[in-house]
Amino acid sequence: MSDAGDAFEISAGSVTVVLEKGTGLLSIKAGDVVTVSVKANGVENANALGALIHFSDEQFEFVPGSIAAADVISGMSNRSVAKTSYNDGTQSVNLAFINEGDKDLYSGDDVVASFQLKAKVDTTVELDAATWTIGPLLDFTTGSTAASIDKSELQALVDAIKAEGLKAEDYTTATWTPFELALEDAERLLADEETTQETIDQCVKALQDAYDGLAKATVPSADADRDKLAELVATAEDIDTTGKTAESATALADAIAHAKEVLANSDATADELNAAREQLQAAVDSLKDEANVPPADGGDPSDKPSGDSGKDEPTGDQNAPSKDDNKPSASVDKNDGGQVPQTGDASILLAAPAAVAGLALLTAGAGSLLASRKRHE
Repeated sequence: MSDAGDAFEISAGSVTVVLEKGTGLLSIKAGDVVTVSVKANGVENANALGALIHFSDEQFEFVPGSIAAADVISGMSNRSVAKTSYNDGTQSVNLAFINEGDKDLYSGDDVVASFQLKAKVDTTVELDAATWTIGPLLDFTTGSTAASIDKSELQALVDAIKAEGLKAEDYTTATWTPFELALEDAERLLADEETTQETIDQCVKALQDAYDGLAKATVPSADADRDKLAELVATAEDIDTTGKTAESATALADAIAHAKEVLANSDATADELNAAREQLQAAVDSLKDEANVPPADGGDPSDKPSGDSGKDEPTGDQNAPSKDDNKPSASVDKNDGGQVPQTGDASILLAAPAAVAGLALLTAGAGSLLASRKRHE
């Protein structure tokens, strides 16, 4: 990185990324807007060009709709991606411009495209960038020369690349974008009946170079995920499944076995390790207790009496008349709260002798009265 007064440049081949603020300072205040430009340096016969610029999401925000192509490449299609987010908190703007069809190739030393960033905080501008160009893949011809063109080498290369099933997410954006554009050009030329052998040969080289230049994206280490799964397996194996339903206990055993298989695979990815851990955790959480076994007669055990309740339980025929049904019952004393003495109450036992004595006195009194009447007669 070099300080150029009112701009600084990050060189990468024949295209550079230039940041211009207008004040001549690299230190900016929150709310300031800076313009990031892509400048060609001695480019000749470019069929496509672009740049991938990274910036910190904590320091800047992309100004929506700010990507602009200069008039010098107005004939190219704009394939730019406004913003891509990464796990480390960085963002990127991917500028990409390509000729589609037979169009003029670009040559010159111009600012070819730009976009804007707005500062979130007071900061010093620091950017990281990668730039690229794709050279001439087209020659303008008239008439048809399809019969004399040998496209077999290009066709074989395209077929071999497609057979690999490459995916953009597996490679860095800086290397995938030119590769994808080169592959699209190759497929277009294979269908072009007016191309030349020289163009086909150049296309073979360009596609092979782009393919060879593909760089794998960094894959997060799976060691941490492996440790988490191993820890959960150890915990799950210590669980006592006695009293658990057979179905939930079997599901836990199967999940543990699967997790061990994944752990035994040294090539297991982070996704595979996490999936096994989620499956095992679900099995642990789904363990169910067995239901209480009902009694043999099908009734509820809680409905049966347990032990002596302290109260006399009626026995025999409840509708049969009592031996004492014709005997006078004890009256309710108004002073005792209206409570009827219960069967077996001691007060009844004490009252019985008194009642007998009272009856004897009444009998004796009646006898005396009769004797007196007879004497008077």
